[in-house]
Amino acid sequence: MSIMRLILRDTFTKKFDIAYVLKNDTDHVELIRIVTEEIGLQVCIVSPYRQRNRGIPVPAPSLKRIGTSKLYIDNADLIACQITDPIISPIRKPVSWN
Repeated sequence: MSIMRLILRDTFTKKFDIAYVLKNDTDHVELIRIVTEEIGLQVCIVSPYRQRNRGIPVPAPSLKRIGTSKLYIDNADLIACQITDPIISPIRKPVSWN
């Protein structure tokens, strides 16, 4: 199921205060517009896209217009989320999976 369908469903059941959408394609602009403008809930556009000439994250203009807020993922954010190299301890599945 499309993530935007889930957001739209959750919009009508009031299951969130703010939705964070991590994408930069404009396929779902109309659905986001409905959530923000017609229903009045918040959608934050989180942009991973970087302009070639400046290298800073920038959402597509249509997403920038309809999102109620914007966040940007930069290289420092990505580095902070990486696991250590090398991984020192063994990684094991949870006991409950047995």
